[in-house]
Amino acid sequence: MHTTAAYLEWVPFRAAPGVTADELLAAADRLHHEFLAVQPGFLRRSLLRDDSGGFVDCVVWRSAADHAAAMEASRTHPVAHAFFACLADPDAVGAAMQHFAIVRDWA
Repeated sequence: MHTTAAYLEWVPFRAAPGVTADELLAAADRLHHEFLAVQPGFLRRSLLRDDSGGFVDCVVWRSAADHAAAMEASRTHPVAHAFFACLADPDAVGAAMQHFAIVRDWA
C-alpha cells in the first residue's frame, strides 16, 4: 500500500449504433498507442465492459494538470476524434465523466 496523488478519470459510455465491438476496440487501441500513451503524465489505462455492453474507460494520470492538458490536446487530435466518433452520444459521455484523486493504491 502507498499513498499517491494520482488522478483517475472514469468515463462510462456505449458504442454508437452500428459500431461493432471490434471497431470500438480498434479505435480504443489507436487512441491508447497514438495519443494517450505519449501524453505527459499518463500512467495507465483500463477499458472495462459490463454485461449489458456498456464500457468504462479508466485512465490514470500523474496529476489533474496532466489530465487537463491531455483533454485540451484531444480536441484537435484526429485519433481522438476517430475514437469519439465510435461513441453513442459523445456529449453525454462528457457529462457522465467523473474524476477522482487516488488517495490509496494497493497493487
